Amino acid sequence: MKDEESEQFLHEGGDKMSEGITDYGDDYVEKRKFCCCCSLKCGIILFGLFLIIDFGFEVFEAVDIMLNEFMDGYYGIVYICVLVIFFIAVILQFFYWCSKDSPRARAVLPWSFLIASIVNMIIFFWIIIYVSALYEKDKVVITRYEKADDPGEGES
Repeated sequence: MKDEESEQFLHEGGDKMSEGITDYGDDYVEKRKFCCCCSLKCGIILFGLFLIIDFGFEVFEAVDIMLNEFMDGYYGIVYICVLVIFFIAVILQFFYWCSKDSPRARAVLPWSFLIASIVNMIIFFWIIIYVSALYEKDKVVITRYEKADDPGEGES
């Protein structure tokens, strides 16, 4: 069993430490680099952070859409339903971050990034379809607030 695991690690880009100053025993040591300077794990965590920031931005957009009186209610409901699927990708990222580094924990990462990319494509196409085919007005109206619109601004 140990020989199979070490062969698998060698093919994944890692290498068992040779006898030298530091001996890690049978621990996996990553040899591949991300952007020529960081470890691959650091790059995966960085992309995971981008995924979570994107999710936060999409939630903000969903709230903004739901509060916009010029958009139909079903547009925001479909948007939120798609974001529920996106939340699964976020959960998979947190699973990777909170679990011990193992092949089982790393196996969820491709699914997380795949789900996030598919959901972003669905959101893109949903916006295009809604604005071009389902939106009933000639122009898209977005609520905009100016400084003078704030009721507490002009009082002295």
